[in-house]
Order: sequence, then structure tokens, then C-alpha cells
Amino acid sequence: MDSLYDMDTYWGRCQHFFWQQNPYNLWRIYNDEENIKRTIELYKRPGNEGGDVVTEEEYWTAKYAHDSAFHPVTGNKVNMLGRMSFQAPGNCILTGCMITFYKNPLAVVGLQIANQTFNSNVNFSNSSADVSVATLFKRKFDGDATVNESKLFDNWASATGIASGISLLLNKLAGQMPKVQRFMPFVTVVLANCINLPVSRRTELVDAHANDWEALSYCWLPTSNQQQRASINTAGIPLYDDGGNLVGLSPEMGRNSIQQVVLSRVCMAFPPMFILPPIIEQLKQPGRILSRSPKSEIFISMALVFCLLCLVTPAACAGWPQMQRVPIDKLENDELTKQLARQKIDYVNFDKGL
Repeated sequence: MDSLYDMDTYWGRCQHFFWQQNPYNLWRIYNDEENIKRTIELYKRPGNEGGDVVTEEEYWTAKYAHDSAFHPVTGNKVNMLGRMSFQAPGNCILTGCMITFYKNPLAVVGLQIANQTFNSNVNFSNSSADVSVATLFKRKFDGDATVNESKLFDNWASATGIASGISLLLNKLAGQMPKVQRFMPFVTVVLANCINLPVSRRTELVDAHANDWEALSYCWLPTSNQQQRASINTAGIPLYDDGGNLVGLSPEMGRNSIQQVVLSRVCMAFPPMFILPPIIEQLKQPGRILSRSPKSEIFISMALVFCLLCLVTPAACAGWPQMQRVPIDKLENDELTKQLARQKIDYVNFDKGL
């Protein structure tokens, strides 16, 4: 991945994702997309070696805005709600509402459906699928969906339904324990991510005929050699050579990728959903701002969540590189490894997703 920073170090990836996921990039792409593309093009043209036409600083400023809106593998423009630069604005609304209206069962289910749809959209948009939930809806109901898109739509419905049902059940169980119920939004988000990601990205784990439980068990439980062999060649995360050519699939790399993304999402949710609730409770004490103005709770929550997410989102995403490169001897498929070796391919690349 082309970056100004060292992507082999955590701090380098933190800086990279901070600039790439800056919410200001949303406005820059909306307002100045053609100029940004032209700046990148001019910088790469022969004759600009000394920075006479476009300076290095101008190039990287444009490059980060561009990369925030375009898929790293396909180069397609990502829908606005699926961009990582929209994580802070989008999640500040959802998280602010979840930690404010956590006692209302209807709000809990409605917000969980909205949250899981938002997460699925980010999953599909930034993974190898490169498609938005809105596009899946349109094509499904127009009858134009491909087989793969129909599967993705079913995956979204399944993941959202399961996650929403679990959130309602947990909320009811914690209803008699106010101190515990305050943290239920975080618990449900953790469990929902553990379900949503493997189910919505199941084609990277198991074959087309597998059910939700098989996708979840392959992702989270130890797998037998028989299970691994059953998935090989029929499912897996797409693997590319250094020229960008598809050379195979790997369910094991798919599983590692999904587990890493789930952990990143949990780390992303922890500060606003676990640390903020006690702070909000303190602000409700007599004489403090929320005791004098209870209606402002939702706005204060959203503002605090937004500030936290602007820092936490890049820090969480930096745990592992998005574009990963592994030697072929790390692949679980011996036949594929031998085939790649015959083609003089020593390493394969794949998009982990965010």
C-alpha cells in the first residue's frame, strides 16, 4: 500500500490511517475530486521529478483524500457511508443513541438493525466484495442480482437478524440490573460483530452451501483438517500476485482477516461505549449540566463519541496492515502452494478489510 509512513510499524499505520480516515476527507472528495485526481496524475508524470509542477506535500495531501474514497484493490469509488472517513460521523450518531436510549427495547432493536446494516455496508465496501448494502437491496429487488450478490444479501439479513435478536435478549436479561444494563450496548456490539463479520463475509470462509453456524464455527472454533479441505478451492479470501492477478483463494487467510477486523472493531467500540457511560452518569448528578438540561444528553454523548472516534478509529485499524503479504508456504492448500511455486510466485497479497 502506497503510504507516506512506515506501514510495517504500528505507529506508522496509526499516522497513515489518521490522515486517511480524517472526516474532512469526505468534504474534500465531494468538493474537489477532479482536482485531487489531477494533482496525483501531474505528480507522477515525467518532468515533475523535482516537484516543479506538484510538490510532495501537495501529492500526499491529495493521495490521502483520494485513498479515503477509493477501494485499494479494485480502484472503484466506495459509497460514502462505507468509507472509513465516515466512521466517526456515522458511529457518533449510532453510538450516541445506543448509550442514551439503552433502556427502550424498541430503540435497542431498531438501533441494532441500523448499526449492523452500517457495519455490513463497511464490511462489504472495504473487503474483496466491494459492494454497498444499498446496491444489494436495489439489485435484489430489481431481480438483477448476481448469484454472489444474492448470497451477500442473504448474509446481511442473517447477520442483522441474529445480532438484533441477541441484543434484545441481553437487554431483557439485564433489565433488572441497572448498573449492568448501562454497559449492554458494548456487550451487544461485541457479540454482534463476532456474528456479523463471519456471516456477512462467509464466502471468505466456507463454500456457498454452508449455513450460518458452519461459517461461525469455522471462524471461531478449532477446525479439523477435513473441514479445511472441504473449504479449499470453493471458498476463501481472494489472493493476488504482485501484478494484481487473482491466483487463488484461502479460507485460512480469510479467517485470520475476519478475526483481526473483529478485534479492531471491539477496540474501536470500547472507549465510547464502556468508558463514556460512567462519565455521562456523573454529568447527571445534581447541579451538573445533564441534571439541569436532560434533553442535551444525546447531543453531548454524540459530541464526546465523535471526538473519541476521530482518535480511536485509526488506532484500532492500525493493529494490522489492511493489505497483507504472505509467503506461499503459509497457505493451507498444498496443491495451490505447488502451483504457485511452479509459476515462480513466492508471495501472495490480500485485502484484510477494515
